[in-house]
Amino acid sequence: MSQRIRFSLQPAFILHSRPYLNTSCLLYVLTRDYGKLTVVVRGGRRPSYRCKSALQLFIPIYISCQGSGSLLTVTHVESHYSLNKIHGNNLFSGLYLNELLYLLLPDSDQSHRLFTAYTETILGIANNVAIEPLLRTFERIFLEELGYGLDFNKEAHNNSPIKETSVYRFEPMAGFMACSETTKSMDCISGSILQAIAKDNYQDPAVLHAAKWIMRKKIKYLLADKPLNTRRYVESYTKVHDRQAEI
Repeated sequence: MSQRIRFSLQPAFILHSRPYLNTSCLLYVLTRDYGKLTVVVRGGRRPSYRCKSALQLFIPIYISCQGSGSLLTVTHVESHYSLNKIHGNNLFSGLYLNELLYLLLPDSDQSHRLFTAYTETILGIANNVAIEPLLRTFERIFLEELGYGLDFNKEAHNNSPIKETSVYRFEPMAGFMACSETTKSMDCISGSILQAIAKDNYQDPAVLHAAKWIMRKKIKYLLADKPLNTRRYVESYTKVHDRQAEI
């Protein structure tokens, strides 16, 4: 028999939603204490639903649920506090975070650190803080909390310290390995850049560029080369508006 779950006013964010039956909706939420959950809001698509204003992405909410099994029923939801509305290019960044969590985070995998990182990143996006450093820092923490963290301070196979003056290649399955004369290529990255990424020091554009390439390669590996919808949206947006969104 499935254990019955009941909790009240749990801090959370909605990652994704979709219609369910005639008037209800399914929410995929990231909670502080219970990780990622799938919950149903009975009557949530009715115009008269009393908590409708809280059923939006990128709004900190309190959510109360009960039930057993993998699908819980929402008994109450309310806004926690208001944020600046995320729109324009910044919207793609928020959708990117949500898609990563939706696709890669196991259900009920609780992590206060990840919830805090997501909250701080969404706050930064809403307040127009520089997007790329925010995303790279979140990706690093996210990978660590998934159990796929990257060690930017040691070589993968022998645990030798990363040297500032050496260059390294990145293998998604393993990590960083020193480039020999025969393996040096355009993809080799200096040790000084890897050390900067380890400290989330993104003042140098070259560090940001390398971090984006590394994170994208690692995430692509974890997704088994499945393309992200957010990237397709960005490509379409770029073609229409002739400007690049940052994810």
